[in-house]
Amino acid sequence: MPYYDLIKPIELPPGFDDSLYPDGLELVPKRAMIMRTNRYMIQRSDYLIAYDAGHIGNTRELVKYARRREERGLIRIENLAEEN
Repeated sequence: MPYYDLIKPIELPPGFDDSLYPDGLELVPKRAMIMRTNRYMIQRSDYLIAYDAGHIGNTRELVKYARRREERGLIRIENLAEEN
């Protein structure tokens, strides 16, 4: 969950067991929450499947961050935009 809301709890759709809200994220400015949440997930994942065609945006930045982790052998990346 990229956004934290104490006033209005978020109801999970049917079939969802739980949601995850990383500790400390409530202190992050709202405009940075999605990118910070994405990085949190990359730091805890073994594999990333993404579609990054190289355009400017959050997906591009996320894949660049994951590539740095891939160079250290921490994650594997499959960029569907690179498939022919």
